[in-house]
Amino acid sequence: MPEDGVSSCFLRGRPVLPVDSRRVVRAVALLVCVHATRLAWGAEDLSAPPRLTPSGLSVVAGRHVFVPTLTLPGEVRSTHWHDIVSHYCYWMIVGWMADEASAVAAGDPVASVFNETVETRVAERKRDLRRGKVREGLSRARFELAEMTDQQTVRAADIALRRARIRLEALDEGPLEGDLQLAQLACERCRLERDAAATALTRAKGLAEKGLTARESARELDHKHRLAEAQLKKAKADLAVLTHQPGDAELLDTRRAVTQAESALESAREAAAAARALHAANLAQAERAGEVQQAALDHWLGCQERETRRAPMAGIVVRPPIYVGGKARPGVGPLWTATIAQVLDPSQWAFVARAGEDEVAQISVGQPVELSIPGLPGRTLAGTVAAVGATADDLSRTAQFANWEERPDAGVNVYDVVIAVDHAAGLNLPQNMSGEAVIALAEARTVLLVPQACLREAADSRWALVRRGGAWLPQAVEVAGEHNGMAVIAAGLEPGDEVAILSD
Repeated sequence: MPEDGVSSCFLRGRPVLPVDSRRVVRAVALLVCVHATRLAWGAEDLSAPPRLTPSGLSVVAGRHVFVPTLTLPGEVRSTHWHDIVSHYCYWMIVGWMADEASAVAAGDPVASVFNETVETRVAERKRDLRRGKVREGLSRARFELAEMTDQQTVRAADIALRRARIRLEALDEGPLEGDLQLAQLACERCRLERDAAATALTRAKGLAEKGLTARESARELDHKHRLAEAQLKKAKADLAVLTHQPGDAELLDTRRAVTQAESALESAREAAAAARALHAANLAQAERAGEVQQAALDHWLGCQERETRRAPMAGIVVRPPIYVGGKARPGVGPLWTATIAQVLDPSQWAFVARAGEDEVAQISVGQPVELSIPGLPGRTLAGTVAAVGATADDLSRTAQFANWEERPDAGVNVYDVVIAVDHAAGLNLPQNMSGEAVIALAEARTVLLVPQACLREAADSRWALVRRGGAWLPQAVEVAGEHNGMAVIAAGLEPGDEVAILSD
């Protein structure tokens, strides 16, 4: 018996397909037939109306006054504001900011912004200034101490010179006669006082031994006797000085001492002047360094103070998308600046609607507008289109703070439609309050209207079910436009026709 089923492909000398292959062929043939049938039916039914099912409700077509309108979302925006900007050219940090929607007067602080580099520089300059003050204090103390020491040195040298000169004068001139006599009299007086004290002491000791007087009296007299002896020795020494006759060697030594004292005084004065000049220069240098350090600190403190931003006018504060303590990167707006807050006048505002690319082409300046704002319940404001596409929407204004890709409408061209509101100055509305703008795209005209629920589209045609003689018959219609769920009928229906609302 053949293996692997080879003989199954040949029967009675001619090839035969296996069972599975025959099934495939039949299936393919069936599909081709079905497809051809469908194409044929489709070709026949291209002009036929679609299957329309009435819902049981109907309307009567009639002519009505029609104003084509466009409803757009938007929000209130001030037309008079000032940006509060930071002039830092590096990363900055918002330290403090006024509350959102808080009222401020002109000159009130709005935000405090600091730069990490500036803060570092301020701290460094303060530290340098403290060190400079310490060095200046040390230099001043050294100057004053040196001045005191030098003065004492010069004074001591001057006193030594005066003494040497007095001694030389005494040796050269000798004692005066009156001084010699006074010295002799003083010596004699001291001798007499010494002898009297000795006699009194001897008498007191004898009486004390006999018990006739107190021993304390004897001790007191002994003290007086010792004092008298000392005074006598001093008087004799003074007298010896006056009566001394100096020799040539002594005079030469004394003159040499005067000369040395004069030289010592001159040297002391020169050393004092040099030391004073040196310490004065060091003190002046320390003072100049302190002034430079103070100026540097004042500069950076000025930079710090300038970043306390104040309101240029009275109004309310609006925060951009940065936060207290968070970093913001300037440089997107004007050169190296960043808007950190806004102060706006709530009494001057306009309504800014957002229109897409397909909508903005229908809008033009001067078109009348009706505004509905939740902040004014039950009230409709009238206005006109003042500008179309004059500015991009708020995406462009916040691009420096937020990633475009993170916005829900990222990648969609959205345009601002600025609407001037009649008598808006008397209404103080919060910034960015939402609302709707209904823009009249054309003047009112009388047209034939039916609900869009009455129409179905098929084969590039619009169809409706119209009651004819008690039966619902399909009717092709021509639509001139659609708005707010209504269709403007240009042909196919007449006023008074009963049209069915079709079921889904």
